[in-house]
Amino acid sequence: MSSLIDTLKSWLKSYAKIDDDIQNANKKVHDLRTERRDVETNIAKILQSPELSHIEKIQLSEDNSVVKIQRPGWNKPWNISKKELKAMLEAYFNSTSTCTADDCFEFIVNSSKERLVSTEFNFTRVKND
Repeated sequence: MSSLIDTLKSWLKSYAKIDDDIQNANKKVHDLRTERRDVETNIAKILQSPELSHIEKIQLSEDNSVVKIQRPGWNKPWNISKKELKAMLEAYFNSTSTCTADDCFEFIVNSSKERLVSTEFNFTRVKND
């Protein structure tokens, strides 16, 4: 039995070490994302200049990557939380006495349109390997 416990403890020590490494890596990634958001804010301020309004992408010669620029007004990807879906369904069913699946679908889509239009810049970097 003691040998089994020793083996288990050895594996648990390995698990704890890997778990610590993952937590440290996640903290580093979180810090890098915060730093990137700060840089994006500065880029967006520059891109608000009228003489740069035509720029949709910029190629970086250092690594041959391309940064695509989406200006405010672009459509964000569709997503809806369970809470939002429930609220929209309740609003739909409270607004009509003749309910159809198609009408319900249209109601949800139309209710979401404004929420899905971005008010901020978005940047996507594509590496050309």
